[in-house]
Amino acid sequence: MKIIETERLYLRQLVMDDKNELSRVLSDPESMQYYPHPFNEEKVKNWIQWNMENYKRYNHGLWAVILKESDIFIGDCGITMQKIEGETLPEIGFHIIKEYWNKGYATEAASACKEYAFNVLGYPKIFSYTTLKNIPSQKVAEKIGMKIYKFFEKLVNNKLFRLHITMEKDDEKNIIVVVIQFGRVYLGTRLFFVYWKFSLTRLQSLMSQIIQIINITFLKLEGQFGKIYTK
Repeated sequence: MKIIETERLYLRQLVMDDKNELSRVLSDPESMQYYPHPFNEEKVKNWIQWNMENYKRYNHGLWAVILKESDIFIGDCGITMQKIEGETLPEIGFHIIKEYWNKGYATEAASACKEYAFNVLGYPKIFSYTTLKNIPSQKVAEKIGMKIYKFFEKLVNNKLFRLHITMEKDDEKNIIVVVIQFGRVYLGTRLFFVYWKFSLTRLQSLMSQIIQIINITFLKLEGQFGKIYTK
């Protein structure tokens, strides 16, 4: 059954019969260079099983990405629940078989998953995280409208370095998109991207909360200045 459909792709649930095709990306050293190691056959099976359990528990997970024109399996993409600094939050992830890189498929699938997260699943915000060296995944996140939310892992001197707030308006849906970035001096290995949506009716309350955050943050900056950006 098709879960999501785009111009060139459709996404469906993974099944165990996908293990050989999925291993073309999850077991490929180049494709998995930002992971600790490529997956063996057992780990690929476990990956599929994990997503099958996610479908039942959350009504979403990583789905098989299929080329509509030829009905060819080219990878996975979807939304999984990840532990992010003590919270369980929705995260967009994807793995595309090397043969199909640089054709815009990851961006097309990830963008559709972002809209699905907001419009079907009702999540108010969606994350994506990568290692700092994983520039291709960071570019996909940026292309679908996500902004850097924070760096994390190794905090230096335990000081808040800067605070950025950016706004984007979706005129078609009458939605205000708010992205808050708490910048710190980190030497970490991962990035967060986040995309938050708030209705216009909540904007006044939201801005009040933002002002409180700004005031508290400036107290912690010990003479340094934060920056606010809007557009």
